[in-house]
Amino acid sequence: MIKNTIKLISNLRYTDYIIKQFFTNNIDLFDDNQFIKELFQSYCTNSNQDMAEYLCENNSILDNCLFDRQYYIDILIIMSKKSTYSIVKWYVEKFNQIIDLSNTSYIIESMTNQNIDVFKYILSISKNFYSQNQCDTIFYYCVKNFYIQFIKLLYREFSNINLTILNGISLHNSIDIYTPKNIYLWLKEICDENNYEVKVGIDNILMINKKIIIYQINKDILDKFNNIGINLISDECVICFCNQTNVITDCGHKFCKECIQLWYEKNVSCPICRNLDINIKLYELNLHH
Repeated sequence: MIKNTIKLISNLRYTDYIIKQFFTNNIDLFDDNQFIKELFQSYCTNSNQDMAEYLCENNSILDNCLFDRQYYIDILIIMSKKSTYSIVKWYVEKFNQIIDLSNTSYIIESMTNQNIDVFKYILSISKNFYSQNQCDTIFYYCVKNFYIQFIKLLYREFSNINLTILNGISLHNSIDIYTPKNIYLWLKEICDENNYEVKVGIDNILMINKKIIIYQINKDILDKFNNIGINLISDECVICFCNQTNVITDCGHKFCKECIQLWYEKNVSCPICRNLDINIKLYELNLHH
């Protein structure tokens, strides 16, 4: 009865009264780890910051309980979806040594409930902990679910997004009929800026590929290749082993045009050195000299 009453109390003054009244006669009340777990989670996920702080600071009750790391991570996942910015910020600062900031569940949960303030905060503190693959996955999830208010924020922070990961996303299934069109127009704009080509295929399926532009080798590029000991003589293509190479990458590796175009439709890295370059540059090997 006492435990249920404490869980239901939302006013710090009344909870303090209950604890003072019953704590002396029920010394084991806060020795029940499961109760403390449930109590603290309830306060956090219902944005009852005063009570969460009371449990942590005033009595050091929570600090005396040896909860595993996953417990704190799971609470933050729920908080990201439903709690206020204020308590999420307090929680992260309080338990920053315990929680895993590279966990993408926090930012994804904040999007599912359109919790924009929490989303911005988590993005600001976590973005430097994400791998390139995680950034791509978050962006893909955002576009796939038509979270248009988050897309531009993500793209501004994740400047190296591999836009070809969006291939195959359907522009159907949105409640707002204008959302797919708005997303498509925005994608078209950023694709043009970053040398990608975006189209809508059968059944409104997104099709995005890296544009391949083949440049003439100028003097600066020639000097660069010469300085690192790369010759511009055609060799056998190391991808197909059939054609002679007729293009060279900015990182100095040679391929036939057909093979490298097929490669770049699915990858934005050099097939040999895996150099990631979202601004792919190929130079034509001059086979006539």
